Amino acid sequence: MILLLYKEEFYEDVLNSLVESGINDSFVIEGQTINQAVNINVPIFSGLKYKLNDESKYSKIILSTVDSKEQVEHLIEILKDLKIDPEREDILRIYIMKIDSVYGKSEDFKIE
Repeated sequence: MILLLYKEEFYEDVLNSLVESGINDSFVIEGQTINQAVNINVPIFSGLKYKLNDESKYSKIILSTVDSKEQVEHLIEILKDLKIDPEREDILRIYIMKIDSVYGKSEDFKIE
């Protein structure tokens, strides 16, 4: 699962929600959308800032392994209970992907 968090104000709630839903095998990376990078690095585009609803220069990228789609659905329900709307693309975005193979995996990691 890849979770892109655009609003840093929800960072702690998202991390706690991941743990509560049983998603513990995660990495957090700071990154930028292309809009954020262009706005920061190319002065000619700085006038477009009003179009970019970015409050921060960086977003959080959370990479996680999950056991099932149901685990992600549980995460989404927890986020909704916290008034974090996963349907609003300006807050966060979640991608779920199937993994074909893993090298260096632990014994308890299963690929179906």
